[in-house]
Amino acid sequence: MKLKPCPFCGGTRIKTRRFSEMLDCRRYPLDFFKECEKCRACGPLGVRPTSAGALWNDRTADSTNSQ
Repeated sequence: MKLKPCPFCGGTRIKTRRFSEMLDCRRYPLDFFKECEKCRACGPLGVRPTSAGALWNDRTADSTNSQ
């Protein structure tokens, strides 16, 4: 899946992270999210890396087409 650039800084280096790893605890049902490596903006939590990517790409306003 091709990820959209970060809606805040335009960064294109987006990585998958696990919420449970940040807290050093057991796995959560909603455990995966995408994070911009440039500004550290985070997307919504998803059950799988692919669902986190779909949530990252799901935006009410497409920042690449805004004026």
